[in-house]
Amino acid sequence: MKRTLSVAVVALALLAIPVGVANAVTAPDGTDSNPVMSATRGSAEVRTVLEDLAETQSAEQVAAIYDSGVPAEFLWDPEANEFLAAVEIAPTISTFAITALGPGCATGSVCMRNSSNLHYGYIGTGTLSGTWNSINYMYAGNLTTRFTYKNGTGTQTVELKAGVSATLSGTDMVTVTRLAR
Repeated sequence: MKRTLSVAVVALALLAIPVGVANAVTAPDGTDSNPVMSATRGSAEVRTVLEDLAETQSAEQVAAIYDSGVPAEFLWDPEANEFLAAVEIAPTISTFAITALGPGCATGSVCMRNSSNLHYGYIGTGTLSGTWNSINYMYAGNLTTRFTYKNGTGTQTVELKAGVSATLSGTDMVTVTRLAR
């Protein structure tokens, strides 16, 4: 009975912890680093945290997050044209296979464009095999992505780091046969 009761108490305690709350992470030197959230960008939850941070976060802390280049969301005052607060947004990692987003692409998605200006967008992690003809542009999205392709010299693979895109030179086009991220 004691074991069941203690498990129930722990489970209830875990339910009381709000999901996605901004947490200060302690850096190796013992100071608190930037708050990090695992919440949806632009959500009411993120806005509430940003509004709270605006009262305590210094301009230097906001600038440090901006300059760091990490995924973040900012509370912006358009009249003063300044950022009032900032919170890092934890990258979302999908446990699902790569799936089609499209038609079209989104900011963090893998994106390929063919000679007809048709965009193929994909999200998730893993590998996906297929045939995408006449590709002249590739974008890795928010994760390093490997594109396996065929051209006149055989089958090859190019790896693009997160945030990197590649436009094929001249009139060159390839047939992409596999995505891995």
